[in-house]
Amino acid sequence: MNDSLVSRSWREAVFYAYQLKDMFDIDSKYLIDRADSLEKADDFLLQDITSFSTESIQKALASMGQKTTGNDLKAELISFLQKTFNEKEQLNNDDFKWIKDDPRICAFCYYFLKRHTLHSPREEDIENLKRDRYALKTKAERKDLRAILKRKNSLKLFEIHTRITMPHSHKDRFKIIQSAFLCGEIELSGQQYIMNLLKEAWTKSLQEETNKKFSKWLNGKDNNKVEWLCDYAKKQDRMFYLLWDPINDEEHYLALKAEFDYAFLQQPEKYESLFIKARLAWNQMTARNKKDGPKSRGISMSKLTSKRLDWLVAHKNEKITTVIKELIDKEFEQLKGPKDL
Repeated sequence: MNDSLVSRSWREAVFYAYQLKDMFDIDSKYLIDRADSLEKADDFLLQDITSFSTESIQKALASMGQKTTGNDLKAELISFLQKTFNEKEQLNNDDFKWIKDDPRICAFCYYFLKRHTLHSPREEDIENLKRDRYALKTKAERKDLRAILKRKNSLKLFEIHTRITMPHSHKDRFKIIQSAFLCGEIELSGQQYIMNLLKEAWTKSLQEETNKKFSKWLNGKDNNKVEWLCDYAKKQDRMFYLLWDPINDEEHYLALKAEFDYAFLQQPEKYESLFIKARLAWNQMTARNKKDGPKSRGISMSKLTSKRLDWLVAHKNEKITTVIKELIDKEFEQLKGPKDL
């Protein structure tokens, strides 16, 4: 059982202060306001907890319906505080399941939140961080999706350290998203508002007709197409860039897909035009390559000739196309075929 108290946000520290006030009739809130860091706030809270007698802790926990073992009551009190905070003030694991279970959805949510959390305070700006625990409390602050897409409000969700972390996998992105909710300064109702906003945004993007066509065209199975499209988009739009640096083919696809999933939501007409041009350019390029590339020919031969060809392939330990090419080239040279062939 944990006997140390570590607040991951100012709202968590304040919750503990109010909880201790209800249980022990002491005012720790003013100490939190005086703290210049979360570590200092936790020190103040621990000082109060350490000052409580065993009897007072046991009585306070009993008043909250908590049975105690009597081994380490201070640790039991801290565990109760943490458990109560997680139950009353945090989203639960099921709330994140739809994001965790789908890498594409997770990539989209990460992209959306990064785009719309543009004005988080600096880590050293403690007073702003404290004030942010009051963000998104009013209906006026909780804009609808259309207003958010027009940048009329910032979600102020991402914690400072998550904004400088570069994700390299689905696991990284999910951890950053979950941490942003659970370790940030947005209270539970505000978290629920953002989660519902994400669901609405994803549903709308997924239902966009052009996005449906685009998803069939770019399904992640052709890595060359993914790389080509990324280069093509950068040439067409100088503002185009991927939100994270991909380290492999799957990451490249997810980063590009997140860009277009979001773009079809915010600027559907612009990206519909880009998609149509890209698809046409890709088809033209592949047609040229096919025209200039190897030709496929179906030929028939006797059973004896087929066996001899198989023997040559096995004897030379080469592909059948290589053996046929060598035979044709050799015969062509012996017959002194035209030099331009």
